[in-house]
Amino acid sequence: MLELFAVVVLSQAPITLQALVPTSGANAEALLDGKSDTGWTPEGDAEGEGVLFRFEAGVTLKKVLVESCSGKRTALTPFVNGGEFGAVTVQGKKTPVVTLGSSKVRSVFLRLDEIGAGACLAEVSFETDKALPVRAPRSLPATAKASSVLAPADAYHPGYLFDGRLDFGWVEGVKGPGLGESMTLTFAAPVSLTGLELWNGYQRSEDHFKKNARVKKLAVTVDGAEPLELSVKDAQGSQKLLFPKAATTRSLTLTIKEAFPGTKYDDLVLSELRVWDAEGPRTIVTTDLAERAAALKAELAAAPLKTFVDKTLRSACKVEGYELEAKFRTNHSFVVYRTADDETGAVKEVLDGTWILKDDKTVELFGRSHKNVSSNDPYASAAGKEATFIIGGPLKVTRVSDLKKADYEALLAKFTQGPLKWSFDCAEVKDSDALAKAGAFVVEGRAVTAILRP
Repeated sequence: MLELFAVVVLSQAPITLQALVPTSGANAEALLDGKSDTGWTPEGDAEGEGVLFRFEAGVTLKKVLVESCSGKRTALTPFVNGGEFGAVTVQGKKTPVVTLGSSKVRSVFLRLDEIGAGACLAEVSFETDKALPVRAPRSLPATAKASSVLAPADAYHPGYLFDGRLDFGWVEGVKGPGLGESMTLTFAAPVSLTGLELWNGYQRSEDHFKKNARVKKLAVTVDGAEPLELSVKDAQGSQKLLFPKAATTRSLTLTIKEAFPGTKYDDLVLSELRVWDAEGPRTIVTTDLAERAAALKAELAAAPLKTFVDKTLRSACKVEGYELEAKFRTNHSFVVYRTADDETGAVKEVLDGTWILKDDKTVELFGRSHKNVSSNDPYASAAGKEATFIIGGPLKVTRVSDLKKADYEALLAKFTQGPLKWSFDCAEVKDSDALAKAGAFVVEGRAVTAILRP
């Protein structure tokens, strides 16, 4: 008698990312499509640009592998759970850029170290003892309309509520904590939803969270039906708000009914929002931020600051012992690295957030500073001292080529002899002709004051 045995091979279900966020550029989803002829390319100068892969929870990983586009030699630095790994070079086929014993990983960030434009990543894959299937977040196209937005809109636009970045958010724009203000989502086709997932308040830092108002009670209206009131916790991190039963709808309106007050600002902030269906979370995809980036590019096309954006800028020389590196992107995000290292210890500070163009020579920052100070004292804490706080304010940006020699020298004198009394450690800073030829800028503001050059 012949017996037949059925062999069932169980393959691991794909792991869906919570977020897949490029610092600039589009089509990051192509990094997970299994195709070497597609990929992600950042906007402008590639140096410092990267892609964040954030998992829903800790995932056991042993390797992260990267393939560059068209076999091109590409330098990058990976970060796992925020910790920096050594710089690596990838050329062509998939190359391990991170090797772990067997660690729980919540996030992976791949930062490009290439100088100039054109760097491209084709594929990223993850392994345990075998290949781990990872896919981009499930998305849901929609249009979003807010009843109000705090000015300037480019810093607090509704699109930030759906961008996968917890450091940005929508801020309502009326006096007080926004009671009665709302956000309406309209979907291209009916969807069956089981609930929401919300990151309440300003999640950029604990300081931002406490100082701004947060929602306490939210009214949810589905296709104009009777509103459902949901209580929201006053806590950082995500929280799931379930509906009593699934609802099929073409529109969803969230209305602020009650609020937890901020310690300093009345403005109420929501950092991120997802919807849930029977299969799990879905990210909302809108065109708002891409449209605002396109508008900024058009505005900058004939402006003196057009060469200021999407480029890595460095301090012409150290100021008070600090080196600076900065990038202002046309997607309204910015980052500034300020570092110092001598025999007494080291200081590493990262300023990041959003920026807007106020006029031809002024930008304004809305962000945070994360500062770490370590000491070479053998009795000091090995971890150093860390602090995160709110920064911002206007920044006057002037091309050195637009300044007469006497005006530049007067500006330099103000830095070195005035109330600042800053010291520059190189003679090149006095050569305005060379700086003008190099396309340098003088940047003056409470958050950053420096002479930066490409």
